[in-house]
Amino acid sequence: MMSKNSFLASIIENNKRRIWLWLISALGFIVLWPASVAMTISRTLSNTADYTKWYGEVTGNRLIHEMLLRNMKNMLGVSNEILYILIALFAIISAIQGFSYLYSKKKIDFYMGMPVKRKRRFFLIWLNGILAYLLPFLIGTVISCLFALVNGGINALILKETLLAIGLYFCFYLGIYHLAILAVMMTGNIIITCFGIAIFLLYEVIIRMIIQGYMATFFKHFSYFGFESAAVLSPFTILQEFAVKNTVGQGKAWLTVLNLILFAFIIGMIAYICYLKRPAEAAGRAMAFKVTQPFIKIAITIPMTLMAGITIADMNNYSPSGNQGLGFVIFAMLITLIVCNCMIQVIYEFDIKGILHKKRHMLISAAGSAVLFMIFSFDVFGYDSYIPAVEKIESVAFMPSPEGNWYSENNTYFDEEMNYMSAYEYANEYMYLSDVGAVSKLAGLAMEERNSIGDIPSNYDEEGEGTWYRALVVFRLNSGRKICRNIYVNVEKEENIELLNRIEDSDEFRVGYYLGASDLMDEVLAENDGKVIQIHYGNSVYQEKITREEAQELLTLYKKDIKSADFSKIRENMPKGSMKISYTINHESYSATREAIINIYPFFTECVNYLKEHDYYMEQYVHLEDVERIQITNYNSKLQEELQKEMQSVQEEADAADNLRMGADQAVAETAYMSYNSSYPSYDIDTRTFATYGDKGDIQKLADYIYPSDITYAGWSREKGPAMDYSIIVYFKPDSAIAKSYGSAAAYSFIEGEIPAFVEADTEYKGE
Repeated sequence: MMSKNSFLASIIENNKRRIWLWLISALGFIVLWPASVAMTISRTLSNTADYTKWYGEVTGNRLIHEMLLRNMKNMLGVSNEILYILIALFAIISAIQGFSYLYSKKKIDFYMGMPVKRKRRFFLIWLNGILAYLLPFLIGTVISCLFALVNGGINALILKETLLAIGLYFCFYLGIYHLAILAVMMTGNIIITCFGIAIFLLYEVIIRMIIQGYMATFFKHFSYFGFESAAVLSPFTILQEFAVKNTVGQGKAWLTVLNLILFAFIIGMIAYICYLKRPAEAAGRAMAFKVTQPFIKIAITIPMTLMAGITIADMNNYSPSGNQGLGFVIFAMLITLIVCNCMIQVIYEFDIKGILHKKRHMLISAAGSAVLFMIFSFDVFGYDSYIPAVEKIESVAFMPSPEGNWYSENNTYFDEEMNYMSAYEYANEYMYLSDVGAVSKLAGLAMEERNSIGDIPSNYDEEGEGTWYRALVVFRLNSGRKICRNIYVNVEKEENIELLNRIEDSDEFRVGYYLGASDLMDEVLAENDGKVIQIHYGNSVYQEKITREEAQELLTLYKKDIKSADFSKIRENMPKGSMKISYTINHESYSATREAIINIYPFFTECVNYLKEHDYYMEQYVHLEDVERIQITNYNSKLQEELQKEMQSVQEEADAADNLRMGADQAVAETAYMSYNSSYPSYDIDTRTFATYGDKGDIQKLADYIYPSDITYAGWSREKGPAMDYSIIVYFKPDSAIAKSYGSAAAYSFIEGEIPAFVEADTEYKGE
C-alpha cells in the first residue's frame, strides 16, 4: 500500500493536475514525430520506380536505399532542426504550466497551506516536467526506429547517431526548460513571461547584431569574415554547432554535452534561488523582484536605442566622415529611448501614468546610449587602426577581394571533400604567410592612406589618386587569436607594388591563392571512382578537349611556371588561355558538378612550350580562317554626354528668354508644367557609329587587339579592363568548326587604351 506522503505518490498526484501536458507531449513526440518519419520513408521509397527505370534495378535500388539511410540519419540524428523547435516549445510550455500557480495569489495561498515544503514542491514540478518530455520522447524514438527498421532504414551508424541524439536532445531540453523556469520566476504573469523567454533567447543575438552594425558603419577596416554573429550562450547554438561539425566527423559530443549541462545547471540554480527568494505578493505583477526592474529596463532600452540609430543610419546612407544624416540618427534614437522607457514603465505598473515616473532611468539610458555611440564613432579603443606587433603574429592570410568574372582564377575554390569554399574561407584554411612583416607594413600603409582620403568605393580612380581594391588580412597570433581586417590597397602606389610583389612571390601565397598551385587539383585529376572529369583548354569561345594525362602534365608545368609570377607580372598580362576542369561527383542520391579555371600566361614558358608542341596554343584569341567579318560599334559616349549638355544649355537659355517675354504668372505655370512632365527635357542623341571589316588584311590586324568579352575585366589581377565604348561582334563562316560548336557569332572586346588607330578613324562621329 502506497503512503500518501511518499515521493512517488506526490509525483502521481502532481501529474493528475498536469494530464493535458502529457497529452501535448504524446501528440508531439509519439504521434507527430513518428508520423513525419513514416512520411519521409514513404516519400523516399516512392522514387523506387523512377530510379530503377533510370539506373537499372540493382543500381536504382541501391541508390534508393542509400537515400533512405541518409534521410533516416537526418531524421533520427542530431541534425533535425524541426525537432529542435518541437523540443524547445514543449520545454517552454512545461515550465510555464508547471509553475503557473505563481501567477495567482489564491493558488499560492492554497499551496502554501499544504504540508509540503517549498523545496519539495519545486523538485516535484521540475521532475515531472522532465518526465513528461523524456518518456514520450523515448517511446516516439522507438516507434520511429521500428518504422525505419521495417523499411531497411537502420544500420549501426544510424543507431549510434540516434542514441547520441537522445542524450544531446535531453541536455538541450534541460537548457531551454531551465531558461523558461527562470523567466517564470522573474515575472508575475504569463504574457510578461513569454516576453522574458523571448528576450533570454534573442538578447545576445540582438547585441551581436548591433555591435556588427556599428562596427561596419564606423570602422573602415571592419570585416564580416571572422566576426561571430551567432549567440554563444544559447542551447540552440551549442547544439547546432555540434550538428554542423558532426556531418564531417569533427564534432565532440562530450564537449557539447558538457557545455549544455553546464549551461542548464547554472541557469537552473539561478532559477531555484529566485524561486526561494520570490515574494508571494509578486503574483500578477510584471516583475517579481522590484530591484531588477531598473536594470532590465535599461538593459532593454539601450540596445533598442542603438538598434534604431543603426537602422536609420543604414536607411539614410549615413556617412560618419561627413556626419551626413546624423540629425536623423539622433532623432530616431531619442524617440526610441523615450518610447521604450515609457512603455516598459507602463508595463511594470500596469498604469498609463507610468510614463511620467522614473525619469532618471531615461537619463541613465540616454547617457549609456550616447557613450556607446561615441565609443564607436570616435573609435575610442583604436580598433580600426590596430595592427598586431610583428613578434605577436604567427602567420598571416592575405586574400584580395574575389573578382567579378568567372574566368578569374580566384573565383572557384573547394576543399578536400570537393565542397565549394569562398575565397576568404580558402585563404583562411590554406594560406599561412611567414613574411608577416610585409603584410603588416602593407596593411599599415593602406590604412593610413585610406584614412587620409576618406570615403571611397572599393576601387577608385580619379584625378591621379589611384586605383583601390579591397583585400582581407587575417592575422593569426601566437596566442591562437585571429584578427581580421579589410584593407583598401592603392595598387598604383610604388611602395605598395613592391610589398605586393614580395607577398605574392612566395609559395605560401600561391598555394592559398591559386588553386592550381595546391595539391587539391592533383586529387581532382586522379583516377577516383564516382568522379567524371571533362577538361578543356582555350578561352571562352575556343575550347579543345584535352586528356586527363595531358592535364596532369600541364598542371605539373604550371606549378613550375607559377613560381615566376608576382603581382606586377600577373597584373600586366592577359592570360593566353585557360585550362577548365569540369568534374562531377556522384553522391548517394544526386550528382554535383564543379568547375575550376587555371590561367596560362604568356610568360609561363614551360606551359606555353608544352601547349605549342601539342597544337593547343593560340597566339591570338580567334582563328583567322574561321572569321567571315567583324562588326564594330563605337558608342562615342563622352561625345554624346558633351552634346547633351550643350543642347541642354541652349534649351535653358531659350527657356529663360521665353520667360522674359511671358508674364510672371504664365512663366510660373509653364515651369510647373515642365517639372511635372517627367519626359522633359529630353536630349537623346545617337552618336553610335558602325564599321564592318571583311577584308582578310583588316581581320588579321584586328585579331591582335580583340579578346573574348567573357575574359576581359579590370580587377586585382588585371590592370586594364574592356574598352566600354566599343562593342565587337565576330561573325564566323557558316561551314567552320567553331560555328558548329559555339555558334554563328561571338562577342569580343578591345582593352582600354589599345584601340587600333584605323578603327578610331573609321568610327569617329562626324555629326548628322
